[in-house]
Amino acid sequence: MRRLFALNILISGMQGLGAEIAKNLILTGVKSVTLHDEGTVELWDLSSNFVFSESDVGKNMALSPVQKLQELNNAVTISS
Repeated sequence: MRRLFALNILISGMQGLGAEIAKNLILTGVKSVTLHDEGTVELWDLSSNFVFSESDVGKNMALSPVQKLQELNNAVTISS
């Protein structure tokens, strides 16, 4: 568990699978998570991804979910 709490994780790709992995790692309590995705949120992304809302359409996929993911665990540092 000490090793897990000391991990710094980079997640590249915030579509359905990337968001689920980010959620699970944040809930376990790793040290930090950095999100990377150069794409923009499209309307169809809302159907497969819980971290995006309609107000995120047209925004960067790595920047828009930071606040929502941070609410899952304040002990984890989340950046993009």
